[in-house]
Amino acid sequence: MNTNEVDKLIEKYLDGLTTPAEERLLAAAVCRPCVPDRWKTVAVMLGELAQGEAEYDRHVAHRRSQRRRRVAVWSVAASLAVVSLVGVIYNSHRSHHSQADVAIAYVDGRKITDRSQVLALAEDAVCDIFDTAADEDGSMSGVFEIGGE
Repeated sequence: MNTNEVDKLIEKYLDGLTTPAEERLLAAAVCRPCVPDRWKTVAVMLGELAQGEAEYDRHVAHRRSQRRRRVAVWSVAASLAVVSLVGVIYNSHRSHHSQADVAIAYVDGRKITDRSQVLALAEDAVCDIFDTAADEDGSMSGVFEIGGE
């Protein structure tokens, strides 16, 4: 609160129109060190009970802000742990499947494991199927391209 707001609240207090919450605010303002002398008189009038309540309110507010910071820090740490765990699981799952992703073809009893050869053989087989289908029913043009050939 600034000086003008405190002075207005003091006037309201002296007129007997303040609420208990306003009195706690006033006590917190006038009980600080290095306040004008006119405020010290009001601090005495408010008494130790109001001053104690104001100090208690400051203490509770400070504890709440500390608690919020701790919760925020732990929330961030937990989020990072979850993201890290998901990344580890994803990478281990991915590496497991990439090891099992092997190209194998058997042609005339011969095993072929070269990926490019297996893919070329599969492409030729698919083209043969479409060429045969086009020859049989005449609905296809007989030209079929895979991979931009």
